[in-house]
Amino acid sequence: MNYRFAEDKDKVGISQVLENSFDSTYAYYAQKSFASLENSLIAEEDGVAGVTNWKIIHSNSDKIGYIFWLAVHPDYRRKGIGEGLIQEAINCMQKEAGSLDIYSATDKDNIPMHKLFGKMGFTPDGRSVIKKKYGVRCLQLYSRMMLMPWEVLFIKPG
Repeated sequence: MNYRFAEDKDKVGISQVLENSFDSTYAYYAQKSFASLENSLIAEEDGVAGVTNWKIIHSNSDKIGYIFWLAVHPDYRRKGIGEGLIQEAINCMQKEAGSLDIYSATDKDNIPMHKLFGKMGFTPDGRSVIKKKYGVRCLQLYSRMMLMPWEVLFIKPG
């Protein structure tokens, strides 16, 4: 599997992965998120097999990493591609910002993602950690993460 930064030539493949991975509402917002391809990686095997993007969020002097989207085409699931994309995104964030807490969220019913995050050292207590660490600023962070009430926020401490 080849992991690399996404390029304009990958947009059709990314769109297909997103449409095959998410319901229409999530797919719509994911498409918007990948419009610029900034901080986006793909897993490539005979085309785009998976995709992720992230950003570094600044809150006063603190920086946190956030993995926004992770999608693997159904034909390529259960082959370690999601894990590879997450690890590549973590490496990129650490290269850019050093050691930092990294967060990601997924639907409360997405048990395969819960298991993957657990396997990679994430824990599902991200909301309580943010509330304790940032107090009222947590609402601003939730907004920047576009965190939905039905999502579980995972954290991998830096």
